[in-house]
Amino acid sequence: LQMMNMDLDSLKQQLLPTAKQQASFEAIIDEIVKVESLITSDDEAKDQVSKIAAANQMSIDEVLEKINLDDLKRDLTRIQASHLIMDLANIIEE
Repeated sequence: LQMMNMDLDSLKQQLLPTAKQQASFEAIIDEIVKVESLITSDDEAKDQVSKIAAANQMSIDEVLEKINLDDLKRDLTRIQASHLIMDLANIIEE
C-alpha cells in the first residue's frame, strides 16, 4: 500500500464499486440457477476434476485434496447460468 501511496481506507474506497458490482452479478447468477433449476451432476464434476488433473499433471486424488467438490459444482453451475445468458442475449455488434 505504501508503494501506491494508499492507506487501507483509500484502498477499500477504490475497490468498493467493483465489489458491489461483483456481488450483484453473483446474486443474479444464483437467482438464474434457482429459477432455471440448473445443476451440475457428480459425473460432470468428476469430468472437470479429471481435466484439472490432466492440465496440472496431478492425480485426481491430488486435485480432490486441494479443492472442495461442492464449491466446484457450484462454480460449474454458475458457468451454466452464464452460458444461458449468453445464448439468450442479443449481441449487437457495431
